[in-house]
Amino acid sequence: MKLTSISAFGNGLRIGNSGGYFNGCSNLTTVGNDLDMTGTTILTNAFYAASKFNGNISAWNVSAVTNFSYMFYNNTLFNQPLNTWN
Repeated sequence: MKLTSISAFGNGLRIGNSGGYFNGCSNLTTVGNDLDMTGTTILTNAFYAASKFNGNISAWNVSAVTNFSYMFYNNTLFNQPLNTWN
């Protein structure tokens, strides 16, 4: 079975700085807004080739992120507003 949705990440999960977090998850459509991004500075390739992803990630606190390179590469479906990101 392939990953299609993550409703919540729960307490304590931090993604770190390795990049490519959901890279290649071609069936992923949504992820939770409760992701702890404390200390995260890299979102490179986060949704690379996650071609069905169009989830609302506007509540993510990306204030420390400095690298968004290729975050949505090969994902032409994503069109959610990110104007609340700081």
